[in-house]
Amino acid sequence: MPFSERYVHITFTAVRKRPLHLPSKKEWWNWEEFHLGGGRSKFCLHVLFTDTTVEISADEISLRFSNQIS
Repeated sequence: MPFSERYVHITFTAVRKRPLHLPSKKEWWNWEEFHLGGGRSKFCLHVLFTDTTVEISADEISLRFSNQIS
């Protein structure tokens, strides 16, 4: 299902684990997926960048789609 909107705004609530370092602006976003949490959190987002992997665990994740950065 294609999205006509250009931006996705992700909000995490009750974050249990967050990355210590974020990727640089020069890195490319290669791949992402959400998992059901198995331990301390209900959800986990895994993102693979060109040189960095980011993992965020939280109890609630909400997505909002828009045509502009807010």
